[in-house]
Amino acid sequence: MSERRICIMGTAPTWKQIPWDDPTLEIWGLNDAHLLKLPRVDRWFDLHPFDQMYFRDPGQKIFAHDKPAGMFLRPAGHLEWLRAQTIPVYVQDAADLGTPNARTFPKAAITAKFGPHFASSP
Repeated sequence: MSERRICIMGTAPTWKQIPWDDPTLEIWGLNDAHLLKLPRVDRWFDLHPFDQMYFRDPGQKIFAHDKPAGMFLRPAGHLEWLRAQTIPVYVQDAADLGTPNARTFPKAAITAKFGPHFASSP
């Protein structure tokens, strides 16, 4: 059996160290990391509820106290960006994104195998 190599990429500065040209490495991105203008990504994940996303205009600086409590900050156009992807895009409910590449994240199966301890998206 061959080994599968996956890089789950966040937005910390270490994203610049990813070997982008390594074809044996599958790169997974998440949330609004697409703002970093990445060379390539093989799968995308945004597991936050769409109805709890607070969209900011490009260039607008928002601080934690500026957005409503319980909302997840995203750039304006984020959902449109997700819909335009040709790679698999994992969300809570694929029907909500409504594109052929949308996938419902298999939370129940993962919880059954590993337990209900989710601390962050990755």
